[in-house]
Amino acid sequence: MPGIATISVELELGWGKHDKNQYDHLSADAQREFDALNFFLSVCDGYELPVSFDVVGHLFQEDCSEPHPGPYPDGWWTADPHTDHRTDPLFYAPEFIREIRAADVAHEICTHTYSHILCEEISDEILDRELQTVERLYRERDISEPTSIVTPRHQNPSYEVLRNHGIETIRTPLAEYTPPKWK
Repeated sequence: MPGIATISVELELGWGKHDKNQYDHLSADAQREFDALNFFLSVCDGYELPVSFDVVGHLFQEDCSEPHPGPYPDGWWTADPHTDHRTDPLFYAPEFIREIRAADVAHEICTHTYSHILCEEISDEILDRELQTVERLYRERDISEPTSIVTPRHQNPSYEVLRNHGIETIRTPLAEYTPPKWK
C-alpha cells in the first residue's frame, strides 16, 4: 500500500522572528531566499512533487503604508516598515507567491496567519481578524482561500475560529503532534 507524505515549507522571511527583532539568519535583500525558493521549485517541478507552502499573509502585499487596526499586543507591529517590496523585501514578498503559482506543479498555498501572530497569546478576535485579512488577500489574487494552516511556532489556535474560516487541516511537526480536540 503506498504511503502519503506532506512536505510543508514555512515562508515567513522577516515575519518569522519580528517580535524578537532577529533577522541575522536572513539575507538583507531576500535574494538568497528567493534563489533557494526557485531552486526548490525547479526540483519539485522535476519530480512532479507538490508542496504545501505556509505563507505569512503580509508577504502577499506589494506595499503597506497604513497602520494595522485591531487589538494587537503592544509593540506587535513595531517591525512593520510600512514601505514596499523593493525597500523591505523581508516584509513584502509578492514575487515569492508569484513564483510558487507559476510553477509547473500545483502547490498548496496555505496560511501561516497574516502577521505570524502567536495563537496562544491572543484573543479569538485577533485570530479572526488575521484570517479575514488572509482571505481578502487570497481573493484579491484569485487564490483559493486556505483550508489548512501552520500556526506560528506551532502554538495551539482556537479551533472554533479556524472552523469558522473553513480551515480543515492544521499542519504540525510530527515530533510535536497532538491530535486536535475538535468539538
